[in-house]
Amino acid sequence: FDTLTKFLETYRGITADVVEKAYQAFYSYFPITVPRKLQTGVSTDDLKLRLRACFSSSHRLAKLAFPFLIEKLDQGYGVTVAVK
Repeated sequence: FDTLTKFLETYRGITADVVEKAYQAFYSYFPITVPRKLQTGVSTDDLKLRLRACFSSSHRLAKLAFPFLIEKLDQGYGVTVAVK
């Protein structure tokens, strides 16, 4: 996720086709979960933050990301926030 984020943040002159290919590399991981027995050194919270960074790495992703995320909300994948 870090590589995709850095790529999308750094290279402004990439074509819309390349932006879409980069988006296709990470969007299907949302919402991300990791079974406890498969966890290694990376926490689920860390993966979530890195995936969110991908979605917000470039304004050029907005036309792809917003419809996708709204569709996920409509399907019942709500946004959860820890309340203390």
